[in-house]
Amino acid sequence: MSLRSKALGDTGEQLAAQYLELHGYCIVDTNVRPVGGRARGEIDLIAWDGEYLVFIEVKSRRSTNRLQIAPILAVDYRKRQQIVWLTDFYLAKHRLDDIPIRFDIVEILKKDPHDPIITLHRGAFDRTDCE
Repeated sequence: MSLRSKALGDTGEQLAAQYLELHGYCIVDTNVRPVGGRARGEIDLIAWDGEYLVFIEVKSRRSTNRLQIAPILAVDYRKRQQIVWLTDFYLAKHRLDDIPIRFDIVEILKKDPHDPIITLHRGAFDRTDCE
């Protein structure tokens, strides 16, 4: 990953967290990575939205030209499966049994750096999408 794309991702996650907080989410964790185990990667944001503990993937793009797919489409089967594995690890580590969870995706399109387009996809996928 280049420094430029890392910076875009970091900025996107900050924008997403601010957007979610403005819409009633309570952010409880960011950039969660497991220690050991088979799960790799990270969960961008974890937040409470009412009774739901929400695991949020943030996808940022500078544009959606012909060579780039829409941000939400980058969360393919493999990525959804990885997020579910990471979620299971997080829930077990924090002994969070029998709570309702949800998987959301936040898309950030930064065609204009001063006016990004932010789209929240609540319940973008569930565990059955990963079986």
